[in-house]
Formats: sequence, C-alpha cells, structure tokens
Amino acid sequence: MRILAIVVNLAQIALILAIYFANGLSLGDALVLAMFGLLIFAFVNLLVLLFYTTASEREQPLAGREKPVLIKRRDVRVVYAPGPGPDLAVGRRTYAVLDLAENGLRFNLGRQARFRKHVRGRITLLCGKCISFKGSLLRRQGAEAALGFSHPVDIPLLLEEQKVQAAQAVPATCAFSDPYPAP
Repeated sequence: MRILAIVVNLAQIALILAIYFANGLSLGDALVLAMFGLLIFAFVNLLVLLFYTTASEREQPLAGREKPVLIKRRDVRVVYAPGPGPDLAVGRRTYAVLDLAENGLRFNLGRQARFRKHVRGRITLLCGKCISFKGSLLRRQGAEAALGFSHPVDIPLLLEEQKVQAAQAVPATCAFSDPYPAP
C-alpha cells in the first residue's frame, strides 16, 4: 500500500512538471500558482512516505529474528499451582491438569511417547464435580500437551472451581511495620 502511494505521488509530480514544461507561463498566473502549490504538496507527501515510519513499522522484527507470538485468550481460565489438583482420565491413564478453560485444557503428559489425536475422557475437579468430554489434541510441547473440547465447559462450573481453588490456596502472609507507633 505504501509503495502504491509513493508511485502515485511520483506520477502526480511528473504530470505537474510535464504540464509546466509543455505550456510554461502561458497557463496564466493563477493556474501556475495553483500547480506550484500542488507540486509542493505532492513533494512533501512523497518525503513523508519515504522517510517517516509509524510506531508499528518500527516495532516489526528485524530480518532473521522472530518476535514471540502473543496468544490472546478470552476464555475463563483456572490455572492450578503445582501439587494436588484436578485429574484428567483418558482410558486407563490419569494425568495432572495444569490449567482448565471453557474450550480446552493443558495437562502434564509426562514421558508418554504416544497420545491419540481424538480422545474421550473425564476430568475430576477440586470442587468434586466430574466433566465428561470429547476433544482433540491441539499441541504437544515436551511433557505438556493441550486438548481442545468439542463442546465448551459451563462457565459457572469454572467459576465455582476458581472459588474452591482460591479457598484451598495458602494465604499469603505479610508483615507490616507501623510507621507511627502508639504512644
């Protein structure tokens, strides 16, 4: 798009100069002045297109370097701390759930070499409820894998799970010193 704008500006400058050279001052004072103004406008516009860069253009990665991709998620998500958490049961195997969202989950696959692409399973949550699901393997990175559900999990159930998880969490302790001790 930017290249097209530069080409159009160059064509506009060439057209104005061609009219000047073809007709000269016989165009009349007002028209020569108007075309001179158009020439200045086109020239300034061309300089801006050639030398001004926007913030998004300056943030583009350099050649050969890749910027990490930010994945934006809009799902309600429950992220579990290491330790006891919900279990994912697929067939006869059980896996630890790392995080759970309405459209999928991430779990610890361990050393298992193979995992089916399409699975049915059951998740036992901390709140005591079970979710039966049908889903597919989205990605696998090292010992972690992600499953996408064919039908989303109810948001109220996820919110209940968040409350149970927050209640089970160890409360943070803070020590405050009183800057104004009582006399």
